[in-house]
Amino acid sequence: MRALRHSQAAGQPMKTNLPRSIARRLDFHGAQSNYFGVEAASAEPMRGGDFVGDTEQGGSCNADVSTMNPHCHGTHTEGVGHVVSAPRNVYDVLPLQPIDALLVTLPDVRAVDTCDRCPECTRENDRILTHAALESAVRPAVLSEYEALIVRTLPNDDSKQYRHYTHNADYPYFSHAAMRMIVDADIHHLLIDTPSLDRLDDGGALSVHRQFWRLPRCGHETAASTRLQATITEMIYVPSDVSDGGRRVMLQPAPFSGNAVPSNPILLPRTGFA
Repeated sequence: MRALRHSQAAGQPMKTNLPRSIARRLDFHGAQSNYFGVEAASAEPMRGGDFVGDTEQGGSCNADVSTMNPHCHGTHTEGVGHVVSAPRNVYDVLPLQPIDALLVTLPDVRAVDTCDRCPECTRENDRILTHAALESAVRPAVLSEYEALIVRTLPNDDSKQYRHYTHNADYPYFSHAAMRMIVDADIHHLLIDTPSLDRLDDGGALSVHRQFWRLPRCGHETAASTRLQATITEMIYVPSDVSDGGRRVMLQPAPFSGNAVPSNPILLPRTGFA
């Protein structure tokens, strides 16, 4: 396990010494996050013959059949199988124990105000998470001490937990230079509160995803350098009263097969838990 030598950015400890979920709760009957304009996640009573899984409809018990898309309906963790053709289950590569993580809060800039971007897909109104912002938050040498990076974007009000993302300007995405710093630091587990590392409508390039996994720019095959063990967790929510700095995190994926699975990352203080 890598050493932790980085002091907290604001010099303040986490306000609670208890484990804290940084997942967005998925309410099948209420407000929920949504990406790409997909149908809302839903739950309906199970039915079969004379049985109905709803006590209010005369059933003996409540039993729902739930429908959701892990990529679009809440906190999820995805692996390289998200992009390549060969089936790869992300659950098989995820650590089940706490790992060392650094939490940073990154401001974004308008694409028109920076040359730090993804040239093949950037538009002037896009919001970019730049190399300069990341380097200001943490030195590259410090970043390399951690296995995971947790990124909180701004603004960070509670409505983020139920936000619908339907336009490119709804969230910031990483520049290639910023992602290069993350990969060079050997960060294997990246967690972020946006629905994607890339812009919503990028023509299918997914260039920042590919850069993170060290995949070729085109095609759906792995390469010798591909980071098969690396994972991306999207649509988290880190409350504003949690200060930046060194942490530990448990990703807690659902034990499903697939290229992406719902997950419930638990943020832990640096000490006090094994």
